[in-house]
Amino acid sequence: MGDERFCPNCGATLREQVKPIKPPAKRPFWTAPVVALVVATVIMAILIPSLFLPLVEVKDSASESVPFQATVDRIDLEFRGDMSDVDLVFAEMEGKLLNIDVEMDGRRGVLSSETVLELNLGHRVQTVGTEQVMFIEISVDSTPELTLFPWGSVDCEVTIDPDRICDVYARTDMGTVRMDVPADVQLGEVYLKSSTGRVDLRLDEGAVVSDDITLETGTGEVRLDWERVSMLEDVALVLDTDTGSISMNVDQEEMTSDVEMIAHTDTGTVELRLDIVDDVGAQITSDVDVGDIEVIEDDGFEGVDDFLRSENYPGGGNFMIDLSTDTGSIEIEASWE
Repeated sequence: MGDERFCPNCGATLREQVKPIKPPAKRPFWTAPVVALVVATVIMAILIPSLFLPLVEVKDSASESVPFQATVDRIDLEFRGDMSDVDLVFAEMEGKLLNIDVEMDGRRGVLSSETVLELNLGHRVQTVGTEQVMFIEISVDSTPELTLFPWGSVDCEVTIDPDRICDVYARTDMGTVRMDVPADVQLGEVYLKSSTGRVDLRLDEGAVVSDDITLETGTGEVRLDWERVSMLEDVALVLDTDTGSISMNVDQEEMTSDVEMIAHTDTGTVELRLDIVDDVGAQITSDVDVGDIEVIEDDGFEGVDDFLRSENYPGGGNFMIDLSTDTGSIEIEASWE
């Protein structure tokens, strides 16, 4: 009773008013993600330049060779590279059957480990049937700092004795595989591949083909230049890319063997330029799921865009060419006279 308060006018008991407590203000729901994003951005802004900016120049080189052996009839070469541009050439060498020179030029981040070039070459001679075959295995590897970033390159030049029959398997994960075959060099089986990059094969006049050839990329360009090639038997060529273009330039004056050529891209363009004369015949079939077939020139050929034959088909030696793309276009320039 002693703590009660009364109105001075009417004497009624007064009750103490209690002010309601306001709940704490809620933060917007997006505050935490924004703060986290800002922190992550600041960290990346500090770390990425120090790790990945091309600040330190890196150069390295290496060479290996296989000594000459007069008893060797054939060379079986297998080349593998991670990020390599490889040129395969044929030339006479003093005291060597094969030589490889590798040059690496790149940059690395200041906090990344020192880039190391690894070149490994192994070889052995083995009797296969009646032939003495020199089996050669080459691998070229670089550490991840150079492989992952676009400011690094590894250039390989492989020189092969031109007086031996040569089987070639050459593959790179990223880069260009290029082979130029001069006159009188005899190829056995050939497989050239770049997972991401370009494959380029040039067969000069007088080059000899005696087995099948495959040119392949996952993403990139495939190119074939065929100029009046000699053949010892019927052969097949396969040109394939998942995403990219295929270009074929074929010039042939005489032959007595048949050549099957298959060119396919899942997404991209297939281009064929074919010049044949005299008793060389050709049949060209084309297939496009989504896209166009364009015949730019068909002198000496008859048929429709997706099926053409030279007027002399079948000839003494023939090209059977199959062109296809799932999504893309096919362009044909063909002439026979």
